[in-house]
Amino acid sequence: MKENDELNHWVKRGRQRQAVIRALEHPMCSSELWERAKRAAPQIQLRDLWLHVRQFESRGLVVRLSPKLTTGKVYALTDLGKEVLKQAFGVVVPPAPARVHWQSYSLIVRAKVRRLVLQEIGTDHVLANQLKTASRIRKNLLEIHPLGLNAVLRALRELLAFGLITFEAGPYRGEKIYCVTTRGKRILSFLVQASLLRLASSRQQGPKPN
Repeated sequence: MKENDELNHWVKRGRQRQAVIRALEHPMCSSELWERAKRAAPQIQLRDLWLHVRQFESRGLVVRLSPKLTTGKVYALTDLGKEVLKQAFGVVVPPAPARVHWQSYSLIVRAKVRRLVLQEIGTDHVLANQLKTASRIRKNLLEIHPLGLNAVLRALRELLAFGLITFEAGPYRGEKIYCVTTRGKRILSFLVQASLLRLASSRQQGPKPN
């Protein structure tokens, strides 16, 4: 208990330190965490973030979920970190979802086109029997993000290599119909969960400071 009291006092010292640990409401890569922390500490730089994260790691408050990655590491609060956050700020962090491939998550969340293509393949549209070919995926995305067919094809190759999607032969020669694998579905489910958590957090925190 005494150790927790000391950690509670320590995390409250410094606006940036508070901003970083309070922003880590779900597993995030460093770029995500930086963007979230800037809401409460607009002057924080990426080098500051890394310093605070290393300090949290050394105290057992934060753990890396993708230790093999040299860039885009995914961080999450440990059980101790969640307890300290709850005691210090009254913030309750839900458990991280099980069986998410965090290395693949990092590769998706840091690349907008990959994320958009994966989400589009996993989306059920009102139109029935819509086969997710490369051209159909591009057409569906044009309304929200202008993409060339080559960019979509490149993203599809990458998603296939990550094991997040698969394909079967279409009715026409050489045509491929894409669908999301179990690993990809877990990432999509977590993206939805993370979006809802960010929305709830933004409503609680109010407008972003100037």
